[in-house]
Amino acid sequence: VGDYGRITTMVAPKNPHPGSILWRSSWDSPQPQLDILHDQRPYWGQRGIHYHQFLSAGENTLNLKLARLAIGHIRQNGRFDRGEFTRLYIDFLTRPDSHNDTYLEECHRNFFTRLGKGFKPGDCGSPDEHIGGVAGMPAVFLLSALRHGFDDARIAAMDYVHITHRGNPIDEACALIMDLMENVLRDGVGLAEAIDALHSTQKSPLLGFPMTKWLDRPVHEVIGRRVSPACYLDQSIPASLYLARKYHDRPDLALIENTMAGGDNCHRGAVIGALIGCSHAVNPWPVEWVEALVPPLPPLD
Repeated sequence: VGDYGRITTMVAPKNPHPGSILWRSSWDSPQPQLDILHDQRPYWGQRGIHYHQFLSAGENTLNLKLARLAIGHIRQNGRFDRGEFTRLYIDFLTRPDSHNDTYLEECHRNFFTRLGKGFKPGDCGSPDEHIGGVAGMPAVFLLSALRHGFDDARIAAMDYVHITHRGNPIDEACALIMDLMENVLRDGVGLAEAIDALHSTQKSPLLGFPMTKWLDRPVHEVIGRRVSPACYLDQSIPASLYLARKYHDRPDLALIENTMAGGDNCHRGAVIGALIGCSHAVNPWPVEWVEALVPPLPPLD
């Protein structure tokens, strides 16, 4: 808050980042041609470095840039092809000029470590329980659903996720988000009703939180006290569902409050934005937000 105040529009990251733990992270490229840190490598291991220090105001972080790459792939190819997109993914991350993000999540580092050890590209995903693995999935799901229906969309979305991730936690989290999107888009159920119905099933440990009690509390008493703002799925999925439900009819506040809650707010925001966005017949976001995106938002049709 001291650096930015209340964030209601696009702003650029600032250094130093007092909560950054990038200094704890390191990664050694297994082969020169598989380097994915490039000129960002010197910033790893330093204290106070903002994870996204070189991004412009309104510019996506790496995981959402990969989702944009997937959107372009589907539009050109007609449908999502896991093998072909894996090749695009490898090319994108091994090109030094492909993006400006300093931080590459553990899933990407694990993928290229396994690739360098001789694993086939289709076998380089590894167990991961961070919401970053869910963030880009809704774009693949939505575009595939518009073109080929929801059954094919679920397959395409999980093919996308499984390039870098595997394991029941990530599958479970993705399934919950797809359930909500399908319920809203196919059946015309309101987002609040859809979230309430899903929560009432208690079919997943990720739903084991007291939604009704949380909805009566301000955000700062829930995210940070009842649930961590960190990236782990068992914390971030409940936080995302809570914010999407609390502000289902105020899209701007949903993302503003998510941003102000801190932690892994960029990937929570992608999930919240997907849920709220698909529940509106027209673009629900402030025009100035959409116009500030760098580069402009790609079409989904």
